Amino acid sequence: MPTLIQGAPLHIFQDIIDQTVRIVHVLGDNDIPNADVRPDNFMVSRNENNGATSDDYRVFMIDFGQSRLRRADEQDHEWGRAKWRQDEEGAVGLVMQHRLRKSGIRVDFQPSMRYLEFSETEVDDEGC
Repeated sequence: MPTLIQGAPLHIFQDIIDQTVRIVHVLGDNDIPNADVRPDNFMVSRNENNGATSDDYRVFMIDFGQSRLRRADEQDHEWGRAKWRQDEEGAVGLVMQHRLRKSGIRVDFQPSMRYLEFSETEVDDEGC
């Protein structure tokens, strides 16, 4: 996805970031964490209608090498803590927002805070 900036119309970037974050949410909603979420692991493709190009783009996640299924014995607090620490949506949303801003392109990314409740209950390995 990093090479997308070159030659792409400015108005598409918000939708691309929104799609990318939605993909991360869909994976989480289906109990699939991914320890390697980053912009390089997404591909953007222009939709074409009967050979005519448009400004409609679709985003695909292409690297699932560090993904796993939630374990059957994994408690909600363990799952939520792992998701909070990984911050998959920030790994693409915040990173792309920053990269685009450096190129003069403004997009809006707001973290969903879906796993915030698990951050407040974190305890280190020594119980502190």
